[in-house]
Amino acid sequence: MQSLIVIFVFLSHWLLASTDEQRVVLIDANKLDQTIQACSNNDSRACVDLGLFYEGDVSLDNKTKAIKFFRKACYADDSEGCAYLADMYFADKKNTEKAMTAYKRSCDLGDTYACNNLARIYRMGNDLIAKDHQKAIQLYSKSCQKGDSTACMNLNMIYKLDKYAKKPSKDLETLKSECQADQFVSCKEAALIYEATASIKDDERAAKLFKKACINADQESCSYLADLYITSNEEQKISQALKFYQKACKLQDMYACNVLADIYKTGILVPKNHKKALKLYQYGCDNNDAVACMNLNIVKQQNAKQFFRTVSSSVKKFTKQCKEGSMLSCRKAGFLLHKGYKTKQNTKLALQFYK
Repeated sequence: MQSLIVIFVFLSHWLLASTDEQRVVLIDANKLDQTIQACSNNDSRACVDLGLFYEGDVSLDNKTKAIKFFRKACYADDSEGCAYLADMYFADKKNTEKAMTAYKRSCDLGDTYACNNLARIYRMGNDLIAKDHQKAIQLYSKSCQKGDSTACMNLNMIYKLDKYAKKPSKDLETLKSECQADQFVSCKEAALIYEATASIKDDERAAKLFKKACINADQESCSYLADLYITSNEEQKISQALKFYQKACKLQDMYACNVLADIYKTGILVPKNHKKALKLYQYGCDNNDAVACMNLNIVKQQNAKQFFRTVSSSVKKFTKQCKEGSMLSCRKAGFLLHKGYKTKQNTKLALQFYK
């Protein structure tokens, strides 16, 4: 019985690929050795496919294999292999420096997803990487010029912050007075000055002002506050960041919805949860956000990949349960045999199960 493992490979990775760029690769499980041999012969695409095959398994042994194959692809100057390798390293906080090296290599090879991740890291900073405003702008600009909508969106946000630093609508003291009088837009503008002006930068004051505006339903303030908290090294503030992204998203701030979905999809700050990511991307797409629609389709494809990985053992399980009298299992076994998912298609046998 021939098994097929369906691996969806995205030419420009999950934040970049458009729906017509997806490449479906069928690897015959009985010829897995041939794919390994092709990788050994410096076929970088085979190495990436193998990395994806092993990445889906949570066991440490297969995670190590995935890293090995992604690394080999990266060394062969495969930008996608470098990006996947960086993702795996970045999920492990002990390998941040290795992740940065792999993202940089991928970015230099033209992968805008990797450039965006580098930009985000430089914009927010962490325990090992200092914030670098200019590097973030350069990297987002590089991706935006190549037509990456996510990069353009983030670049616009940075320029908006810079605008308040250079030319605020009113002087700081006036804005603070108006904020005390419950003019909540003024609270946000005062916070932006504290956040964006190097000479008076004060994250604590900015956070208090953003929070006051956010509590009173200013969606942008909720997003700005979440961005501020997520760069913190304090676990409590990082947890609060998720709460304020959620509030901003409920107030229909599509930037917040996408960031929150990205967090659940990548599992960098919380356990991976594709269902939550899918729901958030769906919400954004329903509100006409192009980036959300693009990522919605990609997550659906990735969920399909997980389905194909697990369905092989399901045929045997459903067949056994069917013989034991489960009508639902009979229908499931019939469906899998009829479609030929990870099992040899057998319409006649499928009909027996449907009966």
